[in-house]
Amino acid sequence: MPANVACHTVYKQQGMVETERLLIIPLTYGQLVKYGQNDGSLEQELCLNISPRVISAELAEALEKAILPRVADTSQNYLYSTLWSVILKEANQMVGDLCFMGEPNHSGEVEIGYGTYRQPLAHMGFSTSIAFCMQDSYL
Repeated sequence: MPANVACHTVYKQQGMVETERLLIIPLTYGQLVKYGQNDGSLEQELCLNISPRVISAELAEALEKAILPRVADTSQNYLYSTLWSVILKEANQMVGDLCFMGEPNHSGEVEIGYGTYRQPLAHMGFSTSIAFCMQDSYL
């Protein structure tokens, strides 16, 4: 348990957003690289239980050609370019991801893409919780 407490402190330093059931953390450049390796190294760094996840060819291409270059660009706010990992607190596991589709427009609107790793999680209200939480925190 002490290791998890220390990890939660790290999340807060990284811009973590929290709901009753979820931790939502923005991945740094190095963490995105580990995410793409999909070898458990990201989960180890974040003190999480490893959960199976598949990185689609489309996401792998987006990581390489769009997300990593934008996060590396220090002139941009990386929070609107990176993947955010969604962690289910009770399982201490990554259960999904989200990504802003750029910074908010002049009206304060932004598109958010998100998904879960396993089908049974798809109807548990995570998407609604994520959308409202990110809206309240970053818009």
